[in-house]
Parts: sequence; C-alpha cells; structure tokens
Amino acid sequence: MKIILVSVGTRGDMEPFLAIGEILKEKGVDVICAFPEQFRDITEDSNLKFVSLGKKLNELLESEVGKAAMGGSGSRVKKIIAYIKLAVNQKESSIELLNKQYELIKRENPDRIVHNGKAIYPIIWGLKNRGKNILVCPFPYMHFVKDHAHIAFNRNLGTYLNKLTYALADFGLITTVIISKKWLDLKEKITRREIRSVLKNNKVIYTISPSLFPRPDYWKENLKVMGYHEKSRTAKGQ
Repeated sequence: MKIILVSVGTRGDMEPFLAIGEILKEKGVDVICAFPEQFRDITEDSNLKFVSLGKKLNELLESEVGKAAMGGSGSRVKKIIAYIKLAVNQKESSIELLNKQYELIKRENPDRIVHNGKAIYPIIWGLKNRGKNILVCPFPYMHFVKDHAHIAFNRNLGTYLNKLTYALADFGLITTVIISKKWLDLKEKITRREIRSVLKNNKVIYTISPSLFPRPDYWKENLKVMGYHEKSRTAKGQ
C-alpha cells in the first residue's frame, strides 16, 4: 500500500505526521511525506521519503505580517489588519502549494491520503476517491462539541451559537475548496453539497489523549480520538 501524508503549516503541524509515517513504515507501507521545504531535514532524519510543497507559504507565515496575523502581540485591530494583508498576499503561495499537491498525487496515484486541515487538494481528490482520504487533527474542536465553539473562536458560546461556529467554519472551508478548484483549472463540476458530504463522512483521527479530549458520545463513528504519538528521537536530537 502507498500512502501520502500531506501537512501544511508550522513544525507543530508536521510532528504528528512524522509519528504516523514512522508507524506506517514499520508496517511495510510505502510512505511519502509531502511537507513544505523547510521540513525536509526533520523528515529525512526520520528516514521517510520527502517531497517538497515549496517554501513560499511558510516564508509568508514567518514574515512580520504573518507573525502579527497568526498570534503576534498587538491590539486586536492591528491583528485584523495584518490578517487581511496576509490573505491578500497568500494567493501566489497557495497556488504553488495546490499545484505541488496536485502534481504529486497525480504522479504517485496513492491508495490513501492522510492530511491535515490546511491541505486542501486531498479534499478535492477525495470527491472522486470516497473514503480514501483521512483527516488528522492534532488539536480539538474541529467538529461539533456542544459545550465549546470551533477552535477558531476558542470559547463556550452556548450550544446554539457553538453549533453556528462550526457551520461557519465549514462554509469557509467549502468556499476555499471551490476557489482552489478554480485555481487548479479543474473542469469537473463539484457542488457545495458534494463537498459537505465528503467533509461530514470522511474518516477523521484526533491525535489527542482521550483524557484531555474525551470523544463525545453523539459523534458519528467516522470521528475517532486515538491518542498522542511522538516521533522517535534521532541522533541529531530532533
């Protein structure tokens, strides 16, 4: 079996996938890690195949505007302004990222894709390959929890408003998928309903301890809380 692991973001977004990659490789799976170029060394230190997704997005996130938008100090107004600037400047890097994911997946024709929430093309691929892509969440509150809003809001707003925050996040993600399809110039027609169905029914793994994030008993069976796994330590101390 061939599995491609696709993760976009910072070092913390890569670590769960390196652990998963090591586990899969031990079981004889052909594993390919598709990460931003900045994480080539830590991937190869784990003796895993690495394919670069480019460096533009991470360079943007590490810029002054990126740091201000993604958690830097300053007033809320300054953070909002920085976030808008980041969104405007992100198109070129996002297109590079999408094209590299598309080219890799088309070339390798994997049996499964395991990805994080910031990797968009695996969702598009999953429309034609139902049940073959798996979302990995290293943090909680990406799917509806009665007593907590979506992680982007990071508070309890009451059950009704909490549910609305998850619907809002889904709307934003579905819109991003549609825009990404246009950037890739893919001709196949896809509807919001089809994308929503994939997001609702695909397998999801939360790599969090159940002691810290107990699985709600009202979740569907495709949503699992599987616990935390750490990648092995190397001679370089990674």
